[in-house]
Amino acid sequence: MAGSGDIQKQLRAKNPFASSVSPAPWSNANPDLESLNREATNEIEQLIRDKRREPSVPRAGLILGMAGAGKTHMLRRILLKLRGKGQIAVFVAVRAFLDPESVIQYLLKEAVISLGREHRKGRTQLDIVMEELDSAYRDSCLQDGAPVQEGLERLRPLHREMSALGEVERNVLKSLLLYAGTQDADIREDILLWLRGKAEEGAVARLGLPERDLESMTEHARENDARTIFLSLGQIFAYAKVPMIVCFDQLDGMEEKKLINAWGQVVSLLVNDTPGVLPLAFLRADTWYDHFANVLDIAVIQRLGKRPILMQNCTLEQAQMLIKSRLETFFGEDVEEKYQWLMERLKGRLQPGYSPRMVIDLAGHVIDESDGDLDPVLKPIDAAYREECDKVAADLDAWPADADQLFLALQTWINSQENFSVAKKEDRYPHLSGSRMIEGRKVDCDFIVMAPVYAASAAAGLKRGIDFLQKTPNGLGCYIIDGRTLRYPPKWRQVHRLLDEFRELGGIVLLLKAEECVLWYGLVALMNKLDNGDITIYPYSGAPRSANHEDLNRYMKEAFSVDFLNMGKASRDNKERKNPLLSLSRQKTHSSSPDDEALVDILISLLDASPMKLLPAGKMLEMLAARAVEVPQTRLLACVSRFQDRFHVYPAGKDTLIQRAGR
Repeated sequence: MAGSGDIQKQLRAKNPFASSVSPAPWSNANPDLESLNREATNEIEQLIRDKRREPSVPRAGLILGMAGAGKTHMLRRILLKLRGKGQIAVFVAVRAFLDPESVIQYLLKEAVISLGREHRKGRTQLDIVMEELDSAYRDSCLQDGAPVQEGLERLRPLHREMSALGEVERNVLKSLLLYAGTQDADIREDILLWLRGKAEEGAVARLGLPERDLESMTEHARENDARTIFLSLGQIFAYAKVPMIVCFDQLDGMEEKKLINAWGQVVSLLVNDTPGVLPLAFLRADTWYDHFANVLDIAVIQRLGKRPILMQNCTLEQAQMLIKSRLETFFGEDVEEKYQWLMERLKGRLQPGYSPRMVIDLAGHVIDESDGDLDPVLKPIDAAYREECDKVAADLDAWPADADQLFLALQTWINSQENFSVAKKEDRYPHLSGSRMIEGRKVDCDFIVMAPVYAASAAAGLKRGIDFLQKTPNGLGCYIIDGRTLRYPPKWRQVHRLLDEFRELGGIVLLLKAEECVLWYGLVALMNKLDNGDITIYPYSGAPRSANHEDLNRYMKEAFSVDFLNMGKASRDNKERKNPLLSLSRQKTHSSSPDDEALVDILISLLDASPMKLLPAGKMLEMLAARAVEVPQTRLLACVSRFQDRFHVYPAGKDTLIQRAGR
């Protein structure tokens, strides 16, 4: 029998409760309790059935519950039940809006990203939709006695048939038929980018689709363009009898009235004008009643449902079952000693009515609580940041280049630096302007943040930066760009010349690589998590509480060691030793990088040789390096997340845990 200290040491080494956050429903491998939120699950399933049967009937769902009530597990339960019945529905996850003037563009972006996500066995959600559309088309031809066309030959009859039910933009339907007719990953990516208005000119010409030059449009025109695309998708989904479930999540930080009203307008659009789409809004009850219900138009509130669906928390028995199932996932069936050790320390502290997240957080806190060096505020926020960075790295495609999000990350970081005094300035593109104290001297500074689609906008931002440096020769000018957007066709030659000119004037260019994008978008994800009440603080005295913005400010000032302005510079190596997050990719000239299938085979061999076939991602990177295999953490996490039939991925605060599936 192991001693108390040995049990705690084993639990700390592989803490099943290090993270209470679940990944997206389609990639969630954490243990679940079927009995939890059964009534809410049944109500949502009924909404989906009704939407499939009558796609044109307006429907929506408002689901209220405290943070951590088990939403992701519930959605996964619904998804698996649908699959088990051979039924189809696609899920679109939409996070909080940042700009009230571009909400439909943001909705379209999130929808297209989700549709292009792998569903199962290498097929995307859009593949599933197009298979159902093919079936509906063949049934219609059989009923009407019409010949069955193939490929783009069916564009005209399909468009005519759909247009009789509602307006469908012909080129949207054409783009989906092109998608279904190819397995070329590059062409498919170009089609998804075209739907979002982000495709390169050459790709658009190759596809035979019209160029959508959103850069030259007004914001209002861009919103109307996105509206046309999304409404067309809704009609196409209705024809295919595939409900699109739009899940609005992490909305609790949207306190600005303009944002709440803009979100309400989106809900009205989905309910009233978009057949085939079922919006589900997940909110804390206090957020809904204190903020949203007081701002939204009564018609929007009524559209969300006369009676909210309520999520319930755990009974004491459910809490105990949740703890034991987590232990079994990480340690196998021989967990009784560990379970009894943990329950003894939870006696009097584990109460009925706790959310699943509170149960898991409390268990993790008990395992670590005797470690006196851990700051009760900084530790959980730092663990949450590392966790969010790993989640972004695992699915960077879900975080496409976004200037608003990069701007938010930069503004948050700069506000934590005592030597900066800057404010947001608005012209055609937002930027931060102000001053910085360097060695007792005030220096003017200007930060330009971009994720451009077109060369003209990239050049315009650079010209503004060059103008600033010419007028302020000793100023600090910084041009920040998501490296995934920088291109090299002829139209971009001027951009590269301007980059050189900007550097020659002393400007700093931060061309963010994938590993660095992870750190920026990870900070945005952390802020979303905090706004949603998803980070729990266990003070030395008093009751547990949710982390707040004061806690985040303290973390940014005292513990956030990533230097956003030194990325890609020579000082990077020194910073890596201080902050493991900056060691996402270590370059080795003698290393080799295997293809995905070869990498999967190597990873499986590593896991098969480990207890419970489970290892931290950081440890796996070390083992790969010892074999002279060059794999950045972004690729490792993306690979294991993509091959869901072979790996389970568990967010775990300090380091993501990876387990062999089917062990």
